[in-house]
Amino acid sequence: MEEVLASLVRYGLSAYVAQTVAEIGERLVPRGAHLSNDLRLSLREWLSTGAGLALAVSSGADLLADLGLVLNPPLVGSVITGLIIGQGGRFLNRWLESIPRSVPHAPKSSKK
Repeated sequence: MEEVLASLVRYGLSAYVAQTVAEIGERLVPRGAHLSNDLRLSLREWLSTGAGLALAVSSGADLLADLGLVLNPPLVGSVITGLIIGQGGRFLNRWLESIPRSVPHAPKSSKK
């Protein structure tokens, strides 16, 4: 069970790194460049996917093999994992942003 949890954390962190690389890459586009919001979003998605592919292929990460589905050649599994990592970053970021930063305190009851 610990190995599965460690794998999930590793893939989650990879997705976060891929998304962060994409956001940094997007900031490198000059402000004077007239890009529509759709084009900026597409650029971020491509950068995130590229970063996810680079991370997965260079590290040999294979989510499908971890789940018991071994593909031949193993590079196919790494590429699929990279696509999942690259696109999973947006989902992970939205999910992390939905978690409250602090727990609200219960109102104090007034005793008379």
